[in-house]
Amino acid sequence: MVDEQTDDAFPPLEQPQPRWCVVGNVVAERLHGEHGEQRPGSKLFKGGTRVYFQSAWWGVGGEAVTVLGLGRRPRRWITTTLRTSLIENWRATLVYTPRVLQELEADAPDDEDEARDLAVRMNRISAASNWRLVPRTAPECRQAALASAARILTSTSGDDEQDQAFILYRGVEAVAGLVYRAAPADMNAPHAALFTCSHLWLRPIAELDEVISALSAELRSRFYWHDLGALLERMRTPAPS
Repeated sequence: MVDEQTDDAFPPLEQPQPRWCVVGNVVAERLHGEHGEQRPGSKLFKGGTRVYFQSAWWGVGGEAVTVLGLGRRPRRWITTTLRTSLIENWRATLVYTPRVLQELEADAPDDEDEARDLAVRMNRISAASNWRLVPRTAPECRQAALASAARILTSTSGDDEQDQAFILYRGVEAVAGLVYRAAPADMNAPHAALFTCSHLWLRPIAELDEVISALSAELRSRFYWHDLGALLERMRTPAPS
């Protein structure tokens, strides 16, 4: 983990009093682009780099946050705005580094309690914004189910030439997927269109309710002209004992 707090490029500053700050770490891996290519860290920071909270865009639910950290190249302190999903392990800590204290002087929390409350809030936001539904091929979706020891909820024959697929990721971890065939949108149709799912799987993890909620929300937003009731009910069917 990159966790540097010194910068020899700057002359020594008078040692200020330590202050409570909220810090996190840039994720080791992320999904990039429309097709979810896996890449290390972020564009400006190496994976694991410690970053210091300055401010968040609360108007959009804190999905973007302004942080201070040591950049990739050149290795110097930079202030930039990142997606909150790219930062994990928010916590409150006493900071002694003069350069950081100088930069955060106006933004640091008033005390330890405020810092800890903010860290809890940021962890909640990072976790909630860490879901992503990525288009994949039907064979890729089935292979991901095998690789993750997933619970298969639906598996029928399909046509890999025509079927489409999605995989739901939490960070870079595949946690759910489906192979489907959707009807084109028709706002004048008297009934909701049929949504045909030939393969549906969920990875059995502790946060399964969160996985189901995230996948349900993504599908409803993308296929609002379909009746998804049967599919969503199937996801909530308990696993056989």
